[in-house]
Amino acid sequence: TRDGDVLEVFAAAPRRLTSPRFLCDGHLGKLALLLRVMGFDTAWDDSWSEPAVARRGLNEKRTVLSRSRSLLKRADLNDAMLIRSDDPDTQAAEVVRRFLLADRVDLFGRCSKCNGELRQVAKDDVAERIPSRTAKWLDAYYLCRDCNHLFWEGTHVTALRGRIDTILAGGTQPT
Repeated sequence: TRDGDVLEVFAAAPRRLTSPRFLCDGHLGKLALLLRVMGFDTAWDDSWSEPAVARRGLNEKRTVLSRSRSLLKRADLNDAMLIRSDDPDTQAAEVVRRFLLADRVDLFGRCSKCNGELRQVAKDDVAERIPSRTAKWLDAYYLCRDCNHLFWEGTHVTALRGRIDTILAGGTQPT
C-alpha cells in the first residue's frame, strides 16, 4: 500500500460446510455443548494448548472456533472463525449464520458429554438405569455410542428447545 491508500476489510461471507466438524478452544466449552446438542460434531477439551488446538484442527479437518486472535493468526491453521460474543447462545447463532447450519440441525444427535453419536434404545434394555419416576411417564431413551451415557428428554428439554429455536432465528433470549 501507499500513503493515502484506503484498505477496506469485510466480514467473511457465509459459506456452507460440506461436513460441519468443529473444534472449540478451551474457552468455548458452553458453545461446544450447544453445538453438540444441535447435532454437530464438536471436539473440545479445556486442557488443549493453542498449538494443540491448531494441530488438531488441521489433522482432524475441523473448523476451529476461538475467541483468541493469536490462535487464529497461526500459519498452521487453515480453517477457523473468530467468535466475537461472550454469550454462548449468541456464539452459537454466529456459527449457525456463518456456516449456514440452520437447516442441518439434528437436535440431540450427539452426546453433550463426549461428542459421540446417540442412538435410540428400547426402554427395557436400559430399565435398570432409569429413575423410577422418569420410567413412569417416558418411553424414549438414547445411549451414547462412545461413553454409554443414557439420555432422555426430561422436563428441561422444553427450555432447551426454546433456546435452540432462538439461536436458529439468529438472536438470543432475553435474560
